This record gives sequence, C-alpha cells and structure tokens, in this order.
Amino acid sequence: MASDLAANSLRHLFIINPISFRHHYSLGFILKKIEDEIAAVPREEWEVHISQYPRDSYFAIIRKTSQLSKDQRLRVYAIGGDGIIFDCLDAIITSPAVDIAIVPYGLSNNFVRVFYNKQTPVNKSTLRNIKLLSTSGTMPFDVFKCNTKYAINNCRIGIEASARNKAISILKPFRSTRAFLTKIYLFTFFIGCILSFFNKKLRMQRYDITIDGIDFSGIYSNISIANSPYSTGTKKAGLNIKPNDGLLNVILCRGSSIIKLLSVWSDYLNGNYDRHKSVFQMIMAKKITIRSREYPIQIILDGNSFIDNHVEIEIINSAIQIVVPKAELAQGKDL
Repeated sequence: MASDLAANSLRHLFIINPISFRHHYSLGFILKKIEDEIAAVPREEWEVHISQYPRDSYFAIIRKTSQLSKDQRLRVYAIGGDGIIFDCLDAIITSPAVDIAIVPYGLSNNFVRVFYNKQTPVNKSTLRNIKLLSTSGTMPFDVFKCNTKYAINNCRIGIEASARNKAISILKPFRSTRAFLTKIYLFTFFIGCILSFFNKKLRMQRYDITIDGIDFSGIYSNISIANSPYSTGTKKAGLNIKPNDGLLNVILCRGSSIIKLLSVWSDYLNGNYDRHKSVFQMIMAKKITIRSREYPIQIILDGNSFIDNHVEIEIINSAIQIVVPKAELAQGKDL
C-alpha cells in the first residue's frame, strides 16, 4: 500500500553520482532536467548534492534530515546506479522521515529492475521522470544488514566476487567509453568467472555456514545471497523472490571441478541453476552466518568489494520506503 504525502510537507534532496554522467549524459543535462521537472516546487524546498567520494551521501542526508520539522518528510532521489543507492542506505534506514526514489542512470541498475514487468508500463523513462516521482507514493521494502553495512540487492561470495573484480580490472582501460562498457560487461564478467575457476583455493574454499540455525558447513565455490532476483543484468535468484517478502534467497554452489563449473555456469548466470541440483542448493532464509576456515572471504555487496573472514547477514523487513511510480500502483502492484 503506497503512502501519500501532502505536497507542502515534503522536502526533496537529489543525490547525484557524477561518475554516471561522464559520458553518455552530461552533469549539466541532469541538473537542467531536475530544475525543469521540479519547477512547481518552491526553490527552498529542494536541494542538489553531487557526491564527491564514497559514503559522502550519508552526511548530506543526515544534515538535511536534521533540518526537518516534525510534520515534514525528506525524499531522497538516488541518481546514478546501484552504488549510489548503497551509499544512501545507512542514512535512510536510521530515519523514518526519509524515503528514497531510485533514478537509474548508472552502468549497473540491477535492483530497480524489480519495477519492470509485463503488466505495467514502468521502464527507465518512467523512473527517470522526476516530476512523476516527486508526486508518487511509496511502498515498504526490505534491506539486509551485512556485518556493519546495509544493502538492498545482493551479496556474492567466492567465484562471483572474484569475477566482478577481474571484470572491472579488464574494463579499466575502456572506462571512458560508457556505451562500450555497457555492452561488454556481461562478457567480461563471464571471462572473470572462468579465470576464477582456476583458483583452487577459491573454487574449493571451506566455510562454516549457519542458515537460520541449521548447519550448512562445507566446501563451496560460490555463495549468492539475494534480496531481489536481478544480478549482473539477468534474473538469477529464485523466480519467486520479492524484495518485500521478509526473506533472502541463498544459493550455495558446492565446490566442484573446473570442468563441472564450466558445464553449469552459464545456466546458473541465467537463473537455470535448478537444472543442476547436484551442484546448486537454494534456501530461503532470514539470517546467514559465514566464516572462512582457511582464507579471507571475497565479498561483493551491491557492487562494492570487501574482504573479511566473517560475514553475518540478516534481513530487515519493511526497513525503508521506496517511491513507486503511480503508473505501476494503478495496475495493482505485485513485485
């Protein structure tokens, strides 16, 4: 059920990731678009913040929230890709007076794909419509906590984390050509996966794993924990997983030979892992604890790279309010 807000009680903060506007779109383009589409709102009720470094958005949101009166709410517009949403989450989750609108302009826009479906006319154009987003209601969505950080989309451990880092390294010389990066990222990610298969320590890593109190310890090549079904541009997690059902989708990939992984990996990346039940196991869960017995754990959390020897993940049901375009609400939303 979407919440409706009185227009005069809402303040607007536009958080822009400038990296998303280096090439195909210009920073001037998005600034002009905001000004034109928010024109009906008095200038003192909206503000633009251009993020300068990772987690910079946190301080901008906290500062703006501290300026709200009791009857006011803040709407944060995360303009860029998955990374800028991640940067905003810590501040948003601490305040019930803040909601978030996702405006997809990044190289990676995985989470926002949950709004695209055949029943509703919602697409990137709809979600880039600032005027529409400024007047739409919200719905509650889950987030999950991974150690001390909050995330909304997924956590990948092992082969996929290594592959993502390798893909970014391969693409680094081409980062000035955004259109080219968009077209070849999935290919380079797959190449990164193949290269990672040859790392036996990674491919046969021993983990102590507890999922909702049940022991799943063993040797695994990859662990995927997802709050939404989309990752690396494809629908990979459980077909019925929803980002507002209070559950996380866990896919365990048992430690396997290089030949075996080569034979199943394409199906896995395309969401067809259920064809290979001897390799993949899916569990729906609320809390997951993972410890490495031997080597550091390679982690990708909503596109951000980390290394740790212990991971504790727990779902937080209905933790934040996300703006849902009116067009989708009119159709009777079903995520």
